[in-house]
Amino acid sequence: MKLVHQTFESAYNNQNLEIILELADENLDDGKKRFNHLSNLLCHKSYKSSNLIPDIEMVEWIKTVFSGVPEQSLTINYNSKILTININYLNGQLNSYYYKSNRHNLTMSYSQNNNIVFDKPIELKNVEIISNLLKKLLALHNVKAKTLANDSLKLITIYKMFYNEYPDLSLTETKRNFQNMVSILEQFGINTFIDGIKIETDYGVCKMESARLDSWLYKICSFYKDDLTTRENLVDIKEQRKIKAISNYLFNNLKVIPEEKTEFLDELAVMIYLKKEWYTQYMRYLEESSDLNFPKIIRDLKKVARKSK
Repeated sequence: MKLVHQTFESAYNNQNLEIILELADENLDDGKKRFNHLSNLLCHKSYKSSNLIPDIEMVEWIKTVFSGVPEQSLTINYNSKILTININYLNGQLNSYYYKSNRHNLTMSYSQNNNIVFDKPIELKNVEIISNLLKKLLALHNVKAKTLANDSLKLITIYKMFYNEYPDLSLTETKRNFQNMVSILEQFGINTFIDGIKIETDYGVCKMESARLDSWLYKICSFYKDDLTTRENLVDIKEQRKIKAISNYLFNNLKVIPEEKTEFLDELAVMIYLKKEWYTQYMRYLEESSDLNFPKIIRDLKKVARKSK
């Protein structure tokens, strides 16, 4: 079995993060693509929270991104002026953990052989932080790759039917694609749900937005494109026909080129919504919009949706 070594390094806000993976993978290109996926996620995480401190979410992301490849070893090294963390897994099991906080003057280490060791007697002022460290250590022992619930599988299935491809969940453009798709399909009677609650999109700043959908995309962003699957039995047959008919009209009849697809759907989703909810604003938009004949496109979409029932 061939072992492939991959290293990810990042420096941000006076912090250094190193992730070293040893994988049993014959496909080096696949490993590199998975690392690119992880890199996109970590860049987004650092931008969102302004830190790269390893947490349960980060380890869960790594295990999920590489769930399709047997993991031999995983090492995460983090350093800043006030904190050092080292985490090591062997064959998927937590092997060692090291934590040193200069702020709290506290050092804790764990290994499967030596158990838990502190560099000095525990002080009362550090009891709370030690309690949190032990909870984190237990969580690191139990962390596994994520799995997708039926609502998630259904949304991914609908995405595959609509765009004829699986979503790359590490890209910000994918968020726009989901928002537009859900908004357009909702206007033609296809409702989508997360945890049993309907996804509703609202008009934001020249685009359609759903906080619920945005939150869901963040939760599932670690799933690598080639590991995704569809479950067509989760989508009603009549809805399948309607989704495919709308998709065929948009991407085949209109011949929207891939490079302009997202921008076109941004505009179309807004137009469909405004025509129904804010007609005056819709008319104003028509005067400022591109050369595309949106009134005709919307009429044709209604016909396509009716015929596919």
